[in-house]
Amino acid sequence: MSKQENLQKAHEINMQLLLEIERVCKKYGLTYYLICGGLIGAARHQGFIPWDDDVDIAMTRRDYQKLKKIAKKEWA
Repeated sequence: MSKQENLQKAHEINMQLLLEIERVCKKYGLTYYLICGGLIGAARHQGFIPWDDDVDIAMTRRDYQKLKKIAKKEWA
């Protein structure tokens, strides 16, 4: 598999992960934020930065603590 194919696969997987985070956060009223390259990709490329292989998110400690508890129920 070429480097470009690997990046495309990483983008697909990262999008699936983001959609799942979005689903759970909406369900439980949690807020998360795209940051760093994830935010730049969304704003500048309407997706991912073409050469970036991860996505960066942040949330408040309070919401993160809730998410840790919820994760056991949602993703176990």
